[in-house]
Amino acid sequence: MKIAIVDDEILVRVGIRSIIEWEKHDCCIIWEAGSGAEALEKYEAERPDLLLLDLTMPGIGGIEVIQRLRGKKERAAIVVISCHEEFALVREALKSGASDYLLKHSLEEGTLLSIIEENRPKQENTEQTAEVLHKDRRRLERFIKTRDEKMLNEDEERKFDRVLFLAFAVPDYDRIRERYENKRENYFQDLVEEVAGRILMRFPNRRFACIQENHFYVMLSCQKEYGEFELLELGRKLQLSLKKFINVSVILGMSGTLKGEGRFRDGLRQAEEALSRHFFEEKKELFLWKPYDAAAMQRQFIALAERFCAACKEAVTAGETQTFYGLLENYEKEMSACQEVGTEYFKRMIQLMLGDIFTLSLAEIQWLAGEVQQAGSVHAAMEIFRKGYEQNLGQFFVPAESDNYLVRQAIGYMMDHYQEQITLKSLAEYLYVSEGYISRLFKAETQTNIFKYLNQIRIGKAKKLLQDHTLKPYQVSELIGFNNRVYFDNVFKSIVGVTPSEYRKGLK
Repeated sequence: MKIAIVDDEILVRVGIRSIIEWEKHDCCIIWEAGSGAEALEKYEAERPDLLLLDLTMPGIGGIEVIQRLRGKKERAAIVVISCHEEFALVREALKSGASDYLLKHSLEEGTLLSIIEENRPKQENTEQTAEVLHKDRRRLERFIKTRDEKMLNEDEERKFDRVLFLAFAVPDYDRIRERYENKRENYFQDLVEEVAGRILMRFPNRRFACIQENHFYVMLSCQKEYGEFELLELGRKLQLSLKKFINVSVILGMSGTLKGEGRFRDGLRQAEEALSRHFFEEKKELFLWKPYDAAAMQRQFIALAERFCAACKEAVTAGETQTFYGLLENYEKEMSACQEVGTEYFKRMIQLMLGDIFTLSLAEIQWLAGEVQQAGSVHAAMEIFRKGYEQNLGQFFVPAESDNYLVRQAIGYMMDHYQEQITLKSLAEYLYVSEGYISRLFKAETQTNIFKYLNQIRIGKAKKLLQDHTLKPYQVSELIGFNNRVYFDNVFKSIVGVTPSEYRKGLK
């Protein structure tokens, strides 16, 4: 194997040259260079298999050397040599075509030998290898979508005798996509696979797949059973590397190591179940699959849901806003502990509870159910009960524990004059207080601002008026104090979830 060293520090070059016995490992240093320009000149004269390249040099730096060589389709493996503080440059080098990196201050024989072996030239044709990898990826993607193990071939059955699955998601993918919008198609996905591949180099047999652009799967062949500590270490290393080199955070779920019939299907299921636990613990980012009794947990969750529904219906009937919000907070903690029921089961139960607790139209319930389906955490799902409460029959109350005279007067004024153009100034003048004072007091007592509360009253009245089919929607908007039909439609939809016309259809 032919190796070249490029570094403007002669002591670094001497150190690398003397750290191992090159000939003993079937290697030879064919040349050295002290600058990027010298390296490019010598490269043309004699091409190495592996280029050990410093990033920061006077004149032509390491990044430019990589870009020029890759621009000419040169295939030599390039390993960059960097310092701790140069990780931004390392990321750029990897994006430009470097295959790995070494830290100057931690160079040792074992690390260097590992790099050499990983980058030793292979005999197979590169284009053929790319085609094989493409087919491997497509087979795994078909298996993930169908759960049919027949999608995998005999070679995989043999090589993946003991298997480990990883499933990870990029939570802020829209921002990531903007970052790479000018790059070629699948650039980000290939970048993730490249970084992950380096971390998972110890697994010679591995398969990658990407589903829906921001969900990644890895299938690994294991030579031994991995314990919890080893799996956590592997998962953290993968997460840290993706964050360090391409500034991407991922939520990661890992299966156990499995053997025997059904190992592929079970491994995939375990990794996905582990990943789904982020819904219940949104502050965590790494999850290992653990065995559980699903039937027992579902029975426990049903009992919890029944208690929650009974308490909520009582609070809704009595109009006890603070009691209802307190129930949401308390039961959220208990429901977060029911991870084993699974995300989909949890969401279906929440959707059923919405219809049981609130007296809303079919259109409103369907809208709330759709919001539940889109929720990314237990907290987000529980917040939908708050929306349901605010929609429920247009009933809005002063908190039961509040007996503030001014707040009650303000609400009474809004209830009596909602058809009129109420302003903060007119309300303050009616109460003989300043605008700032009543605004702050009202928010402190009701947990909402005056005009949101006023709109809630108006929309509650609108829902009742819409039951009279002799009234057109624009007439309803005028009767409750809206002069602009479009604005009325927007406010109605923001509170109820559907337009006035859609709401009326749901009443039939």
